Amino acid sequence: MSEASDIPTAMKHALRRFAKSVSIVTSNHDGEDYAMAATAVCELCLDPPTIMVCINRAAAFHRTMDIADYFCINVLDEAQQDVSVACGGQLQGEEKFSVGRWEVHERTGLRFLPDALSSFICHKQQAMVWGTHTMFVGIVKEVFEHESSDPLVYLDGAYFSCKPLNVED
Repeated sequence: MSEASDIPTAMKHALRRFAKSVSIVTSNHDGEDYAMAATAVCELCLDPPTIMVCINRAAAFHRTMDIADYFCINVLDEAQQDVSVACGGQLQGEEKFSVGRWEVHERTGLRFLPDALSSFICHKQQAMVWGTHTMFVGIVKEVFEHESSDPLVYLDGAYFSCKPLNVED
């Protein structure tokens, strides 16, 4: 049991055991493209089709998300770990798009990964600040799905693939 003053530290450690799909969030502003690796992504509802992504307000990507009208969530395939590493801080600016196969969405100009498990083009509807982060809520305007293998998962500071368990009835 954690003392109240130790709860943030205990929570940070415990959350490392929360297996999460890895996504790349992209957006653009003034002709510049931006990307960031993210695991704080979740669907909110299907009616209307809505997705939320949480971004630390200290992250450079936050400013773009705050200004932009559209963003894209790319759910990575297990073979796209290099894209996550590049967009997770290894590379900066336009260099992030030198890793992986990127395309440009015709209507929004957003970069997306056609080889990702799925990509969601979202129109930003709301931004809500909570503590150190902002929750960006977007209505899904278009979905791309790719027949591929398994998702890239982040758990306890490492990447994993996710395979189905053989459960016998």
